[in-house]
Amino acid sequence: NRARSIIQVLSSPDTLARRDAVLSLRSEVTAAAVLILQRAVSDSDEQVRNYAQSELAKWTESAENEIASLQR
Repeated sequence: NRARSIIQVLSSPDTLARRDAVLSLRSEVTAAAVLILQRAVSDSDEQVRNYAQSELAKWTESAENEIASLQR
């Protein structure tokens, strides 16, 4: 339900609401959040795109570090 609400906000013309929606996913590393951020990467607002790209990059780096630590 939360993911559906965020997707609805990302369809809103309210830029600040879309930015807040993306930022609200910072601590929610889930498959649904990844899909939402992937969608936000193509938003019309540059800051929304930057927030989404930044979060995805952080999560990717974290996953890569975890994999590296398991391989040691």
